[in-house]
Amino acid sequence: MIYHLITASSFGILPVLYKQLLMADINSITILIIIKLIIAIFTISLIFFGNNYDTVKNDINKITKSYDKCLHVFLLFIMAASVYLYGQYSYLVVFKNTETNISTIIISCYPVITVLLSYYYFNETINLYQFIGIILIFTGLALITTKLK
Repeated sequence: MIYHLITASSFGILPVLYKQLLMADINSITILIIIKLIIAIFTISLIFFGNNYDTVKNDINKITKSYDKCLHVFLLFIMAASVYLYGQYSYLVVFKNTETNISTIIISCYPVITVLLSYYYFNETINLYQFIGIILIFTGLALITTKLK
């Protein structure tokens, strides 16, 4: 539960930090590149703590034992990285051009996409409560994004 709260907090803080950087007249691509370089440095340094090196080495060994698995996993990593980078870039562009509070509400509807993709790819069920939640999310979006006169 603590990791859920940490994740929610970081997702709540990031838009404010991004908007501050954009207000300092820094280009979206510059923000993306510098932040990802800092993340890369932190991530690489994780190899030197605990048994992370052995864990990564063992995973790479498991992946590379089979050519088919290796190719499949490599393509998944490339797709994940591409989706992540394009999403992060779009995330920054959105905050530059719209209000942070509206943008964050719209962006936070991503669980709907996850539920639908999980249904399609993993045959996970969508129960009545999830379906009602999806309808409520779209209703909320319609109410938030429609300007009443």
